[in-house]
Amino acid sequence: AEIGHGAASYTNVVTKSGVNQIHGSMFEFLRNASFDARNYFDYKDPTGRRRIPPFARNEFGFTNGGPIVLPGIYDGRGKTFYFGEYQGFRQVLGTTQVIPVPTADERQGIDTTTYPGDTLTIPLPLNPQVVQVLNGYPLPNEPDGPFGDRTYAASSKVVTTTDQFSVRVDHQISNKASLLTRF
Repeated sequence: AEIGHGAASYTNVVTKSGVNQIHGSMFEFLRNASFDARNYFDYKDPTGRRRIPPFARNEFGFTNGGPIVLPGIYDGRGKTFYFGEYQGFRQVLGTTQVIPVPTADERQGIDTTTYPGDTLTIPLPLNPQVVQVLNGYPLPNEPDGPFGDRTYAASSKVVTTTDQFSVRVDHQISNKASLLTRF
């Protein structure tokens, strides 16, 4: 009743102040393509093997906390505490792209149509501006792919890097008052 008037939720987190020992933790999480299976659309490389697109995910970090003690200047044991954390994320994510593209003959205005028992080749006039657009497509590289001799297959990758950290300093002014600073 005291927080809001809608269907939303509210979370109030209260943490205890620091302790007089230095403490912390570290973590690492790793996943990569060597643990993955090939998907149907992953294309064959020139040696005939199926390639798996690149994938590597690495999450890591640490926490550290304790009293602030500056020898000969300030002893914050029981009064002033710090806590800091860092987390890093690195990912290379590859995907297989399979698209239909014009064949070399189609780029020159030659249409080859196959009917049962007959193949018909028809030369077509092409506008030079259309030829420039057709030449912007890659050449087919997977004749046995889902689009037949018009199939182009490749992998692409996206690299993501993020870093985040936070630092918190608590100072106990008295039994009833404390000061909290976050960075």
